Amino acid sequence: MKTTVVLLSALLAFMPFSCFADELPPQRGLDIVDISFMSLGPAAQRLLEAREHRDPEIVLHFDSPGGELRTMFAFAALMRHVQLGGTKITCVVDGMAASAGLYLLEVCDTRLATPGSVYLAHEVSATLEGKPSDIERASKMMHDLSDVYLRGIAARLNISFEELKKRTTDKDYWFSAEEAVQIGAVDRIISREEALQK
Repeated sequence: MKTTVVLLSALLAFMPFSCFADELPPQRGLDIVDISFMSLGPAAQRLLEAREHRDPEIVLHFDSPGGELRTMFAFAALMRHVQLGGTKITCVVDGMAASAGLYLLEVCDTRLATPGSVYLAHEVSATLEGKPSDIERASKMMHDLSDVYLRGIAARLNISFEELKKRTTDKDYWFSAEEAVQIGAVDRIISREEALQK
């Protein structure tokens, strides 16, 4: 029941924007840029069409500095919905997969990096205001969300959740495409020419 509700929420979240996908400006081959409901509308539409047409594979191109946490979770649920329908999701990092972008990358079946691409994992951040008790509760929730975010990434890595948490506590953990291969964040590095053909 819980999975159905999350998936329905994810689908409904993108519906208003995917309905206007033809009216949104083209992204020049980049599907995952800013992680927000508005900017991911066309990519969500492509995913839904791939599932509907039972496409064997869809390729998403990333150059993302990250974005909103709830959008990240909703889009990840949509990606998993498409995968359950039998469509393989291949993701190519053309520039960066940072923050929420890295989380979404780790949901992909095949993760490809181009030379010079960069990656970022870090703790969840937010601007808080309110009474001290409100801030204390929100701070605990942010720690819990950071753990959920990091566990989602670490599930595909060659390093443990504990090691990833150590690398991201109180600092940003930036890494190169080469290190991404070493720690299992991507499957392999491909040439820019090969990336353009995907």
